[in-house]
Amino acid sequence: MAGEPARVSPLRLGTYHMANDNTFEPQRTNNFELQITGLGDDGQTITLAVSDFTAPSIELGDLTVSYGNNKIHYAGVPNFTGGSVTFNDFIGQRVEKILSDWQKLTYDYSTQKIGWATDYKKVGYIIEYDPSGGSARSWQLVGCWLQQLQLGQFTQDNQLRKISCNIIYDYAIPETYGSTMQPYNSIY
Repeated sequence: MAGEPARVSPLRLGTYHMANDNTFEPQRTNNFELQITGLGDDGQTITLAVSDFTAPSIELGDLTVSYGNNKIHYAGVPNFTGGSVTFNDFIGQRVEKILSDWQKLTYDYSTQKIGWATDYKKVGYIIEYDPSGGSARSWQLVGCWLQQLQLGQFTQDNQLRKISCNIIYDYAIPETYGSTMQPYNSIY
């Protein structure tokens, strides 16, 4: 209509409008910890040794029911895919020994026996931090165990030694959202 002011889109300034709103803070990939409880002789964790970790991946199976000439699809059983983890090896922290001992609970090389799940399955936590160090979100990983342990390689180049693992877990539960975070579905 004539005489009405034109509506101004907040997007006209690009993404700058997000900088003045404390709900638009990018989550940084390096602000995280992976904690696995009950490792080592004294039940410690090796949190600071984690270099990188694959975030939880959840896939719902498909339950298909045939009816007449059609198929109807329902949500089936969820599958939580494990993730790869890379650890920085620190001699004083006994990272290699702690991981080897954990895997030995699953399969003992000297006796060739499979261990008990109550011994080798652990509870893990992924904690994502906001820029000020507060907890932004976290996941509980239930029933973690080492499926694969690769002790890395040796090289004459002066580099930090890395140990790679595949961790399997039964399921993952999103636990908390920090004070600045809102549940995923409420920010839309």
